[in-house]
Amino acid sequence: LSGFLGAGKTTLVNHILSEQQHAKRLAVVVNDMADINIDADLVRNAAGEDLQGMVQLENGCICCTLRDDLVIELATLAQRGGLDHILVESTGISEPHPVAQTFSLRIESLANAVAPGEEGEAKRAALTAATRGLEALQDAAHLHSLVTVVDCATFVEHLHSIESLHQLGMGSMPGDDRPLAFLLMEQVQFANTLLLNKTDLVAPAESRKVQQLLRMLNPTAEIIRTLHSAIDVSALLSEPQYDESQFSTMPAWADELAKGPHSEADEYGISHFTIRRMGRPFHAGRWSECLRDQTLLRGVLRAKGCFWTQAEPTTRVDYSHVGRIGDVIVNQLWAQTGLDVLANWGQLKGRQPDPKELTGINRGIQRYQREAERLKNANLWHPLTHDRRIELVFIGDENMQRDVIEAAIEAAMLTEEELAIFLDSWGLEGPPQNPSMEIANPFANVPRCVKI
Repeated sequence: LSGFLGAGKTTLVNHILSEQQHAKRLAVVVNDMADINIDADLVRNAAGEDLQGMVQLENGCICCTLRDDLVIELATLAQRGGLDHILVESTGISEPHPVAQTFSLRIESLANAVAPGEEGEAKRAALTAATRGLEALQDAAHLHSLVTVVDCATFVEHLHSIESLHQLGMGSMPGDDRPLAFLLMEQVQFANTLLLNKTDLVAPAESRKVQQLLRMLNPTAEIIRTLHSAIDVSALLSEPQYDESQFSTMPAWADELAKGPHSEADEYGISHFTIRRMGRPFHAGRWSECLRDQTLLRGVLRAKGCFWTQAEPTTRVDYSHVGRIGDVIVNQLWAQTGLDVLANWGQLKGRQPDPKELTGINRGIQRYQREAERLKNANLWHPLTHDRRIELVFIGDENMQRDVIEAAIEAAMLTEEELAIFLDSWGLEGPPQNPSMEIANPFANVPRCVKI
């Protein structure tokens, strides 16, 4: 259970626990950033004697600093037996995706990541004892659903915030500079069920507008309108809804919105559009100027996608924009770039791979080949530049200037003359290493999770 502070998560837990018709045996894990777990006390008092187990995790967040503790407690509860469900109420600043990944992460990897020292050794010993015989947490407990509670009265307002969690005094650790708007977007995007709560606190038209925005941000999630987090508990606890593959590639909202228009959008003032261009990169300087133009993106509530530039044609840059904050990062490789790098691994490293490395290389090649085949079938493959593309989705309110944004993006791409020069330098070995129109690259210093 995820959701920002005050959205109604604890109220939801209490409602589930007080509902008797489902006849399920339940335990609860309550996470709180503070050293006093107020939410746990509220849950315990509401549940009475029907609760089969209560675990409190304080002074940290289960999506990062308390990840090991979460595995230890869930594995212990699950293997104890006698339970149908475990409800995990995360702290208001927790991201659901890392928590979900914890279920499939190998226990060995978790143990190896434990910090050294006496305290770390004790944690590693506890982790080993609680997970003995398990390769991953999902061997003892499967993830049933990801549920996010959304405060209808404050959601849009928070999306326009430019403050970080650290600035708001809400960080999970010193220097937690995650923007509040990005956190809310992660909580909505990685969910199977969205509870639009506190709908009574806004006008009907405003609640419908927020609901339509949620539908565009997460087209595959079930959206349930609630007052005081009251829902059909039996329905929530019935069929498992979580599918890890759903969140492993391009965000569902971007993929879904690219398929076509949603007729009800204009009625509520929320609309979207998609831009896809194959074989034509951005001019790095002009595109950088666009991203810095705050007036250009007026009315844009959410945007995300990927692009490439003539200044660095082998690099995929991922773009994310929420409210008034934008971000770029090099987070993954183009499929063809991945294939090229792995095929030339020995040459790049100056030695031949050992057997273990060779196994990893072959797996990587197979993965990129599958991705390349998928893109070809989706007509997202260029005969010369392959899967390198500009792919951007914009979602906004009635103030979003679609025509202006589309014109600015068109102007930021290479002109016909620039593109001809660029493609002429594209040899049999792939993209030019030193493009003839080489300029200072404004994206050279963006964070990089992968390097070639």
